[in-house]
Amino acid sequence: NDTVKAIAAVDRKFNSEVSQSIYNGFRVNEVIITPIVENNQLKVKLETSTPGASIYYGINEQPDYAAAGMPYSSPITIPDGSFIYANATNPGFNEAGWSYHDNINASEYRCGRPSITVTDTLVTIGGPEGAQLYYTIDGSDPNDSKTRTQYKNPFKLTRNATIKAVAVANGKLNSLIYEREYSGFRVKDVTFAMYAQGDNLMMELACADKGAT
Repeated sequence: NDTVKAIAAVDRKFNSEVSQSIYNGFRVNEVIITPIVENNQLKVKLETSTPGASIYYGINEQPDYAAAGMPYSSPITIPDGSFIYANATNPGFNEAGWSYHDNINASEYRCGRPSITVTDTLVTIGGPEGAQLYYTIDGSDPNDSKTRTQYKNPFKLTRNATIKAVAVANGKLNSLIYEREYSGFRVKDVTFAMYAQGDNLMMELACADKGAT
């Protein structure tokens, strides 16, 4: 946008009066607000197609748009259920005008929850198509536990366990954790044996399970 001024000049005459015209038809293109997932965090990406434009935003301060004074440089992490609004400026251009995206809920960007089935001692884990499944059997968090294992095929338990599983997919938040307790293992019965040793009657206790106390 600019102000154009002009005069007319002729020999042996005074110059004409200045004429001017103001043009303000250039406007920054609107800000596009796109929720994305990076490193298992819900974020928002802001962009405008106008080269060189600066973007400013605010979060959860509606309707006070004047508070949108935070400059944008890279995707921003937002709280679940956030309302975000943004504008863009560029010297010589009118502002883009307000763009907004309300109620950005994590549930809309989360991977579906897995399932755990235990038949006898055989564990089968299912999940959304295309997702990778991770599990633990020691009760730890399958999102980041050092003992987590990627599920490939059904496996057998060898002791009672707290099984936890999570589904992971590109571009989505990790699923909520699914948990299943298995307590079908029991120490075998103690056996008693009586025998004489000299003048003493002795009793011996035994259990067929290795390591049982």
